[in-house]
Amino acid sequence: MKCSCDLCVFCIMFSKHLNIFLVLLYFIQATPILAAKDLKKMGYTMAAYPLTLLSASVKAMTESLERIHRGEPTDDLISTFEETKDVVGFTNYALEEQRYKID
Repeated sequence: MKCSCDLCVFCIMFSKHLNIFLVLLYFIQATPILAAKDLKKMGYTMAAYPLTLLSASVKAMTESLERIHRGEPTDDLISTFEETKDVVGFTNYALEEQRYKID
């Protein structure tokens, strides 16, 4: 599917019977990259942008490593430890752990 018209037609045909999941692949242009709100309007229930997320993290890691190599700060590139714990679920995990703690 090379254009948003194809995506819309496909979804109209199948969305009454299925939850439709779309994987958007930025670099190989297999699908046009559309905003989640636009895909929802077409009838898609889920969308993934895996290469976009992977390439964004690779770029951030590369920049961080280059700065570390040069002895420069990386504070503006990284999340705080608290933010990182929240994003990966450690904060909620610790709360759940307390519920099952044996004294």
